[in-house]
Amino acid sequence: MMAELAPSDAEGRYMRPASPLAAPPPSLEPESNYAVYVGVACQWCHRVLLALALLRLENVDVRYVVPGDDGLWKLTNKEEGLLRDVYLEKEPGYTGRFTAPLMMEPMGGGGIVSNESADILRSLGDLAGRVNIDEETTVWLRPRKENEFGVNVDDMDRFCVRLYDCVNNGVYRCGFATSQKAYEEAQNDLFECLDDVEARLQSSRFLFSPVVITEADVRLFPTVFRFDAVYALLFKASRKTIRADYPAISAWIRDIYNMSGVPETCDLAGTRENYFTSLFPLNPSGIVPVTPVQDLSPAPTRRGLGVSATVP
Repeated sequence: MMAELAPSDAEGRYMRPASPLAAPPPSLEPESNYAVYVGVACQWCHRVLLALALLRLENVDVRYVVPGDDGLWKLTNKEEGLLRDVYLEKEPGYTGRFTAPLMMEPMGGGGIVSNESADILRSLGDLAGRVNIDEETTVWLRPRKENEFGVNVDDMDRFCVRLYDCVNNGVYRCGFATSQKAYEEAQNDLFECLDDVEARLQSSRFLFSPVVITEADVRLFPTVFRFDAVYALLFKASRKTIRADYPAISAWIRDIYNMSGVPETCDLAGTRENYFTSLFPLNPSGIVPVTPVQDLSPAPTRRGLGVSATVP
């Protein structure tokens, strides 16, 4: 049963299956409309929803899916059937997993744009460009190489690769490991990376700038937002907790959470319910644990952290 849920290598390391639709990030047309299918419990979907909220993009129709009893995503929003039906309608020969998020061109019989969250995120960032939220905050997921904020884009790209391996996918590497060695490797990678993130956020409001939310911030938020309520418990990512051991990350979560549109992308109760009731091999009883209330109050001390001037 565990092998079906989480394929692993010979040493018990979780190996996330690649999508057969994976391709370079597509270029989106500013005047076109798109649709994206997302499940609110999924961290890969959450990063897309978070980007849409922060970038104020309005030409993307969000269509929600929910877990079905058979493990497949079910359509909602007055649509019937499964997300699988959407895949097979546009790609009849598709043989991969029917995952969310899934971005579509809904107008004029368009097809699948992408089902890879990182590619969708990059494309949304390219489409929106730079967005000033207020005098102290800009959203620019991937700034130009030469930018007035001093964001080192090459360093950011390398960090995002590490963030994926050690944190975003790292919690799954902990939870789906099938050997003690693989589990401990994943734990070490996860908490070494979180320690580095904590050090960054002690002196800067965001990961790569005191005033700019980049792709790195959007990639990190869904994982650490869920961490204590889900991953620390269900996936045994338990050496430390965000609440007790990472005060800068905790305050950073609160800072981003209180930005316009972000709370609507966050459903911690639904996320906890989904994880603990759908991953049977990890939680056969289906009992959803009661967890401490997460502090999501504003974090005004984050504003101005390391800032010498307002957003130009």
